[in-house]
Amino acid sequence: MNIVNHKFCAAAFSLVTLTGYSQATFADGANSLGLKPLQALMIDVGQKRGVGYYTNENGDCRLVLTLTASADAARDEFEATRIEFIIPPSETKQYNSDDGHGFEFGCTQRAEALTVSRLSRFAAAGSR
Repeated sequence: MNIVNHKFCAAAFSLVTLTGYSQATFADGANSLGLKPLQALMIDVGQKRGVGYYTNENGDCRLVLTLTASADAARDEFEATRIEFIIPPSETKQYNSDDGHGFEFGCTQRAEALTVSRLSRFAAAGSR
């Protein structure tokens, strides 16, 4: 990833976290939440943090999620990963990290809301 892409990802990450949009995060002990279109989402995914939002695109939920290293993860350079899902109404998509964290994203009828569920931690690849 070149320096322009790094700056673009950093700007997008900052824009989502600093704008006046309401944000959704998991309350202590909660395993699911609901989002409205363009409502910011903030999640912890093991060694990564994620910010994102969804839009209603022709009746489907279009989820955009940007993942970066968490503040406590030692990194020499900034790296971001952008993930996009198109989720048809009444269907779900899952994201599972390499370190055993997972989330399920579900689109409601007419893409009026996106549900986000934290999945039970599973064994990560390579762990015993």
